[in-house]
Amino acid sequence: AEEAATAPTNDMVRERAGLERAAREHREAIRLDREGRYEESRHRFQRAGRVLSAAPRTVEVAAQIRISEELGAVSMAAPLDERTRKERVAYHADHSRGGRRRPDPR
Repeated sequence: AEEAATAPTNDMVRERAGLERAAREHREAIRLDREGRYEESRHRFQRAGRVLSAAPRTVEVAAQIRISEELGAVSMAAPLDERTRKERVAYHADHSRGGRRRPDPR
């Protein structure tokens, strides 16, 4: 434990790890929302924001924290709108597993 506490850290690794953990929370939140479990869904979005708050504050991390907070604050009595769901699914498809992205169609 002492060695781990004094080991050097890599901010890029911390950022990617935080973004991956938050992405898992977002995907689970979307799944719960589709099942009608809105309160659990919003809690997952909130948890994603907390996970990201431990990562280095890059532009991407800050944007994902903002999105997590906004989605976590959506009414727990109704589903997310379809556009929001599709945007989140598309974002995570483009950014999953180490940053694989679809090729640029140009």
